[in-house]
Amino acid sequence: MSQVVNWKPDEQGLVQVLDLLIKSRKGSSEVQKECLTKLTEFNNTVPDFNNYLAYIFTKCKEIEVPERQAAGLILKANLKQKLVFLEEPAKEHIKQLLLEALTDESEAIRNTSGTIITFILYSDGIENWMNCIQLLLTLLTSNNQNAVEGSLNAIVKVCEDNYAQFVDEQFSSQLNLLLPALIRFMEHPLEHVRRNSLSAILKFFQLEPLPKELLNFMENYLTALFQLANDPSERIRKYVCRAFVMLLDTPNYLTTAINTVIDYMIHCTASKNEELSLEACEFWTVFLDLEPQNPCQQFYSNLQNYLPQLVPVLMDNVIYTEEEQEQLILDSEAPYKDTDINPANYFVRPKGAIDTHYGNEGDVQDDEEDEGDEDDSDWEYDDFEGEDKWTVRKCSATTIDLLSNIYGSTMLQYLLPIIESRMKPELPWAVKESAILSLGAVSNGSMTGMLQYLPTLIPYLKVLLDDEQPLVRGITCWTISRYAKWITEQPADKYLEPVLAKLLDRILDSNKKVQEAACSSLAILEEKAEKLLIPYLKPILDTLSKAFQVYQKKNVFILYDAIRTLSDAVESHLNNEQFINTILPPLIEKWNTISDDDKDLYPLLECLTGVAAALGIGFKPFALPVYTRCLKLIEQTLQKEQQRRPQDEEVEKEFIICSLDLISGMTEGLGAAMNEIVMNSNLLNLLYLCMKDTSYDVRQSSFGVVGDLASSCIGLLRTALNEYIPILIQNLSSRSQSVCNNASWALGEIAVQVGGDMSPYANDILKKIIPILNNTNSHQSLMENAAVTFGRIGLVCPDITAPYLSNVCENWCMALTKISNDTEREHAFGGLCALIRKNPQAVLSGFGYVVDAICSYDNPPMELKKEFETLLKGFKDGMGQQWSAYITHFPPELVIKLRENYNI
Repeated sequence: MSQVVNWKPDEQGLVQVLDLLIKSRKGSSEVQKECLTKLTEFNNTVPDFNNYLAYIFTKCKEIEVPERQAAGLILKANLKQKLVFLEEPAKEHIKQLLLEALTDESEAIRNTSGTIITFILYSDGIENWMNCIQLLLTLLTSNNQNAVEGSLNAIVKVCEDNYAQFVDEQFSSQLNLLLPALIRFMEHPLEHVRRNSLSAILKFFQLEPLPKELLNFMENYLTALFQLANDPSERIRKYVCRAFVMLLDTPNYLTTAINTVIDYMIHCTASKNEELSLEACEFWTVFLDLEPQNPCQQFYSNLQNYLPQLVPVLMDNVIYTEEEQEQLILDSEAPYKDTDINPANYFVRPKGAIDTHYGNEGDVQDDEEDEGDEDDSDWEYDDFEGEDKWTVRKCSATTIDLLSNIYGSTMLQYLLPIIESRMKPELPWAVKESAILSLGAVSNGSMTGMLQYLPTLIPYLKVLLDDEQPLVRGITCWTISRYAKWITEQPADKYLEPVLAKLLDRILDSNKKVQEAACSSLAILEEKAEKLLIPYLKPILDTLSKAFQVYQKKNVFILYDAIRTLSDAVESHLNNEQFINTILPPLIEKWNTISDDDKDLYPLLECLTGVAAALGIGFKPFALPVYTRCLKLIEQTLQKEQQRRPQDEEVEKEFIICSLDLISGMTEGLGAAMNEIVMNSNLLNLLYLCMKDTSYDVRQSSFGVVGDLASSCIGLLRTALNEYIPILIQNLSSRSQSVCNNASWALGEIAVQVGGDMSPYANDILKKIIPILNNTNSHQSLMENAAVTFGRIGLVCPDITAPYLSNVCENWCMALTKISNDTEREHAFGGLCALIRKNPQAVLSGFGYVVDAICSYDNPPMELKKEFETLLKGFKDGMGQQWSAYITHFPPELVIKLRENYNI
């Protein structure tokens, strides 16, 4: 070791390396390239080359700083490759020089040294440099200001990159040294020292659970933090706001000071400094999070007392600044750039019991949570600032929305007077725009209180759709969409019809952002109105068709969505020759002009999926060329996957997924007419490959096609069932519940068509379906489809299924009450009756659940109702005098239904 510690460079070698470093920066490009090649050669052939670099970096103060810094950066790059191979003496020598460099007069050298030290701790582990923290803290207490700043900078970097290592118990002593030192330096006279100290401490608040060492020093930390809250530096106050946000995960530490914190955060939210205001506003989004387990709920009564102060601040924050106004108006009038258009996201829809909470490939965890929610009650207004930019305005509007969800109509007494004052015509348009935005923000949480105002508000908003300012027209479209459900529940001629007419005008607005807002608003209105739109299909389709002629690419994507949503809403009512001739030509024109490798096909394929399903037989003239191209897209993508080398990027499977879903939509719409289109193609072979694909979404979509083919083209599908069914059964235990959902649905569809031929597979299916029904964590949609499939297997294979009934009766019956599809419900309940006939003993202990399920079925088919009556009377007669006592345990409404519907 002494040899390394006493290492000195060879003078000739040192001069040579220095010369290369200088020329690598200042020579011609050719000379620079030669120098870098030579330095690389030294690195590979000179064993102590890293010592030269460390020496130049730390000791050679006579040369320019950029050359010294270059030596340090090359050293770091070398250590990334060779640190693990260095002997301990060599490491120690480099470490000592790096610590010395922290005291250098040059800030660049100090910072680079801190970066290299941080890398060594990250790569080699803190346990292999246990005294590093102690050495840094020693420098931190030095009288040398360079040493203080260099060591503190290094500590901050160490905390940023290595904080997770401190979870280990062996580093407890390190934290016990580090934390009190950092807390003391939160009171340092220099602003950047105070800021960096707090920044370093905040890294440890990202650990879960919080280190016990941090909890032990919490009182000292909070004292220092509250002192910093009044710091004259806005940058430090921004970090203080961040610190309070992090404390919301353990809010009990704020209990005694919560009113002070609330008051402080309101004050910072009102700051004219945008960064400080945004950091403070983030506090409210965490504080008011709607998760049921949010620990901050204990403070909601405290915050309610501050609403008179907080609401006006938030309302001021949602007003565009003058600079924003000018820029946004210019942007809204300029053509879209390619960077304005986000990559197309494709949503794979589950089959059977539809639930929009399903995600795509993200939902693969066993304990999965909802991945998304398409309901318009979520706060998601992509205003004119661009959807990726999180601003004080958006954060404040989100907070207003959250407040309305928590305090309901109570919010309105503080909000509505401000809104009313901002609606005066003489005020600037941006003030009026902020009021309209706020009306939309409270629509979900404060709807009860808003009901009395809507009869006058909606007509007023309709007038504002003609406002001269595009930003006012755009936000009005969005706010109207937030009240779409109420609009559809009122007399159509008074609200729906005039609002729809104005929205259609705005869809053809000259401003691209208004077009976007109006088209999105229409899509939401379509979801809520559904069949109410049938009388207005002609003007809607005329408008959407015209929009293709004027829309830029980004808005065409939104237009596709509006057409898809309309198709889902009105279904077969779209199958009208006039309507087909209006909306299909522009879609087919796009279809013919977009190339096979263009991702713009994704949203068009999704749109056509809904259109094909809605048009039914009306889509037949277009079906063959569309179907043929879908197969081509699937084949091309599968071929790319087969040819992909290990080092190549993953092949994007969206072309397969979208194409499969479109084939599914065509099959659903065309029914038996799909036979002649599919008959002479290689669809079944492609489906087999897709069913075995590694992508969850590809498998999910392929299972959807199998289920649709089973329903419409079972003769064609029969030849492949021996290969398909085992794959479907295997995927009943998939980690992706949406894949499992479609596999279950497809098996049920096959069972209905092939009847008793399902017997060889029934036991294997039931062994996979029953755990789903008995798993309380199964998604509701999956539970419903599993309930349908269990019933269908029971219907066609009752002898095999009946012995399983006692294992699943109660949970199955509860799931049966949720089924909404008429055909699926009839099959499932038919299976229930068949199984009870075979094994009545299985339901004795849970017969109350059977009764509840039967009574949940409103207006069952006559034949099925007679079976229900026979079944219920049989159990009543079997119980004899005990029946009267038995039904006393039923809810009163259930007893009433039994008497009224079944005379029992």
